[in-house]
Amino acid sequence: MEVIGEIYALLAAVCWMITAIAFEIAGKEVGTNTVNILKLIFAFIFMGFILYFTGNSVMLTNIPFDSWKFLSISGFIGFVLGDFFLINAFVMLGSRISLLIMSSAPIISAILGFFVFNEVLSVYSIIGMALTILGITMVLLVKDKK
Repeated sequence: MEVIGEIYALLAAVCWMITAIAFEIAGKEVGTNTVNILKLIFAFIFMGFILYFTGNSVMLTNIPFDSWKFLSISGFIGFVLGDFFLINAFVMLGSRISLLIMSSAPIISAILGFFVFNEVLSVYSIIGMALTILGITMVLLVKDKK
């Protein structure tokens, strides 16, 4: 199939949408801390199952301490702090606006890459970023009719 990548991209977007809406509703019902803790517990359990059923040990003993240290720091920043703020954004701003703001992350990365690492941006990249920023701006400026 020639379009398998596009199909997977659409499925990923649908999963992001469903997850955002579910976290927004759950965060409003039981609070962001409870949602984040439950999400961490389920993620830990599912990762354990994945490691076990792929033939790896649940406790990866062959990994050096430095790797564990950096993996733990990365996990804390991403899973604990990042998801805490993301779920709070879902509750405070709504999933629609939060995901819209998240869609600007590649643009910010490209701009930082340009200034920090002297990366070259093609004309098509700049046009794509401008169109994305225009779309985000249009959605943010439209008032909800509630």
